Amino acid sequence: MAILIFQEDFALIGQLAVHCDKEKLNISIQQAIDFDFEPLLCENFVEVSDNWTSTETIWKDLINGSNYIGCNDKKTRQLGLKKMLINYIYAKYIIENDDNDTPNGFVTKTNDFSIPQPLDKLKFKADKYRNQGYSIWKGIEKYLCHSREDYPTLTVSGCDACGCESGNCEGSAVKGYGIRGSNISKY
Repeated sequence: MAILIFQEDFALIGQLAVHCDKEKLNISIQQAIDFDFEPLLCENFVEVSDNWTSTETIWKDLINGSNYIGCNDKKTRQLGLKKMLINYIYAKYIIENDDNDTPNGFVTKTNDFSIPQPLDKLKFKADKYRNQGYSIWKGIEKYLCHSREDYPTLTVSGCDACGCESGNCEGSAVKGYGIRGSNISKY
């Protein structure tokens, strides 16, 4: 089986034009699978890929997200591998979509009705989506630790960090929003 991602899957992540450049989107999908998704899944990649369209509940839950009973018997949720992957794809697409290959080299297409965004702003947005994808991954790791008996063929490691000790919720680790500042002192 293959990992299937469709344009509609981006609806709640970011904005894709109805007539987006499908070729650039497909490049971004493949790059995100090869360079982000597969390295995070390690030896589990092939099995996840083989079960991407499975109708079994355990695979649908892992791929599409689900609620589960976590630490201290509290109901929690994980957003799923698909949403994680889409964030990584969108981060790549933001950068990829800016350039067009022409006989004269790479250009940024402009006209009277559009102004291209500066590369720094595009990188900032791409970093935001990449960080969101990684934050989703951390939630999936916790889910796999708490549900490892449901996935006996997957290698689940690092579960010591899943912990159920109090105060485990660290808040958002996602970066890429706003301006950061600090107090300056001459002492």
